[in-house]
Amino acid sequence: MSWELVRLDAVCEIVGGTTPRTNNPDYWNGDIVWLSPVDLPEIGTITSVMDSGRKITELAVKESGLRILPVNTVVFSTRASIGKIGIVETPLTTNQGFNSLIPSNKVDSLFLAYALKSNIENISQLGNSTTFKEVSRSSFKEFKIPLPTLSTQKRIAEILDTADALRRKDKELLSKYDELAQAIFIDMFGDPVRNEKGLQLRKLSELAKRIVVGHVGPTSEGYTNQGIPFLRTQNVRKGYINFENINFITPEFNKHLNKSVLNSGDVVISRVGVNRGMAAVIPKDLDGANCANIIIVGRSDGILPEYLSFYLNYTFGVSSKFGYSVGSAQGVVNTSMVKDWQIINPPIELQQIFSRKLVLLQQSILKVEMNSTNSDKLFKSLLRKAFKGELIA
Repeated sequence: MSWELVRLDAVCEIVGGTTPRTNNPDYWNGDIVWLSPVDLPEIGTITSVMDSGRKITELAVKESGLRILPVNTVVFSTRASIGKIGIVETPLTTNQGFNSLIPSNKVDSLFLAYALKSNIENISQLGNSTTFKEVSRSSFKEFKIPLPTLSTQKRIAEILDTADALRRKDKELLSKYDELAQAIFIDMFGDPVRNEKGLQLRKLSELAKRIVVGHVGPTSEGYTNQGIPFLRTQNVRKGYINFENINFITPEFNKHLNKSVLNSGDVVISRVGVNRGMAAVIPKDLDGANCANIIIVGRSDGILPEYLSFYLNYTFGVSSKFGYSVGSAQGVVNTSMVKDWQIINPPIELQQIFSRKLVLLQQSILKVEMNSTNSDKLFKSLLRKAFKGELIA
């Protein structure tokens, strides 16, 4: 089913924002919400907007020419962080980081928010490439979205919001489990940055039998449908190995990669990409596998792999002391950083107690991870179908 494509300014009034003069104290610390992109969560998340970090006065609104946006306005960040989305729940103003859409009676606010969410990449491509990326109001006004009937819009928005709520619930539960694991760690060993319990600190290079980097370079010539499992960075998740989309290499190619052969009990760290810095333990299923762009920390008698994997995930980027992310624009974790990583090295008996608790917790986490992956796939599938006319006949 195909729907009419309409310009945003045909179904919405599009309003910009501004920043009142910061050197005028009469403009600030009022009671009017003044929204900036930092007040919203990550790009693509649709959130209800009711408050802001800074507020302005009525005088600031009047003398700065700001518009008070009504409830149900959709705010969309079009500067620097393009694609932060909010639905206004209380009258407010915004800074220049937003283009705000006041819907007409032709479009439902929630449907509009999801339509924008599904087009973040396309809208972002409208931005210029000056000091920071920005989508002009004129370009934004001309952007087109599909527009079914209002009743269909509401039904689509309801389906997507239900699926999105399920996805958010799974992520919130994962966050709670993560907090619980950290609480157990702190209770047993204290804060790893402050080390207030005065436990022994050692460099990882003093504990591990080997710290090497997996294959860096072309691999496609060695790929096969079956053979030696070959891990890539996307297979290393926080605390576990994701078996989905594991590649395989030929035994002949594997012979050239002797140094990056994996043993069960090794701890691996993703070097680059969205999983950069994540660590996991190699299970028995992957004994003898190989890898690319992954740092391998060989098993040692002085530190348990489950404890080490958790510690690395916990301390990566916690502070300048424990932040090991430098290199290219996207950041690279290199072996010298890993070798210098400061590790709290408690008695092995305490590590064993912690590891047992962590393994029990990890069983629950993996179930939620699976649910989260499935709910995320479901939502993305529904989002794709919704604006192609495939979700509702």
